[in-house]
Amino acid sequence: MSHQDRRDFLLAEKEELSERIKNPKNPFALASLGPRLAQVESELAELGQMDEKPVRLARTKLLFRGRPVFGQKGVQADFGLEAAEDFQRAIHRRGAALAKANSKGKLPPPPPMAIVGVARGSFGFVMEEVLPEGGILQGPSHTAQAIQDVQEVVDLARLGSEQEFIEKMKTLDGGTAQALRDFLETVDSAGATFRVWTSEKDAYLDAKEIAAASHWVQRTNLAEDEIDLLGSLAGLFTLSRKFEFQPEGRKVIHGHLDLGIDTHELASWIEKRCVATFRVERTRRAGSKKSGQPKWVLMNVSEPPEPAHEAILTD
Repeated sequence: MSHQDRRDFLLAEKEELSERIKNPKNPFALASLGPRLAQVESELAELGQMDEKPVRLARTKLLFRGRPVFGQKGVQADFGLEAAEDFQRAIHRRGAALAKANSKGKLPPPPPMAIVGVARGSFGFVMEEVLPEGGILQGPSHTAQAIQDVQEVVDLARLGSEQEFIEKMKTLDGGTAQALRDFLETVDSAGATFRVWTSEKDAYLDAKEIAAASHWVQRTNLAEDEIDLLGSLAGLFTLSRKFEFQPEGRKVIHGHLDLGIDTHELASWIEKRCVATFRVERTRRAGSKKSGQPKWVLMNVSEPPEPAHEAILTD
């Protein structure tokens, strides 16, 4: 439900409640009508405050030039899909990290951006933040802020400031930094260039700047990634300190236990629904520019959140 649709719905409910309070057919219902009217008026006031600073869903254009691009006609499918996936993963991970930090874990991560059209000028994709059906944007768009953060990294690479670029990459959460590294390496190895456009900013890197940024980031020890997943502990091997975890909606995860986790306490969680916190370690294979398969380290398990706040952060 959009912001405007929600307000229209509440205004209609407010009018109905006011009328029922003025002309009650059932006097006993007044006890519940008053509190509900106050709740509706409070929510309308919050929506009114949001109107003072309109909240817009995030939108960006990701444009490519270079060897894999055929002018304005198209782009090599394998390159276009891989680059768009790397870029979208960086934005999604950054948005999820911002949502978690700004709400102390109470808000779920934003949904991944969707490709909603083709961008012309060279060739690329129009990507938008798409809310699930019935969803309402709760405050400023974390996805929009995530795009701005990525554009800042691009600007530092364009300015040729290796130290500032590396420092900025180190301040990002592990998932965002790893995805950005993959994106830069995908574009560089394909002999392409890219532009990230929004209505507020236009960030562009040429082939020389991309090669430099890709080289810098390969030599940088990026932050490790931490991920929360909803699911259940399927297996525990205390002697080897290994585990099997069944996330909801994805394949079983195998890995090792963090040194600080107590296997006896962990055993009580077997086959129980929980939130598991993992450290995801990625290593680069010899002769490969891209990171290898992730290694999962189980750090903690806890009770699942309330249903309204459940969200799975996918890798």
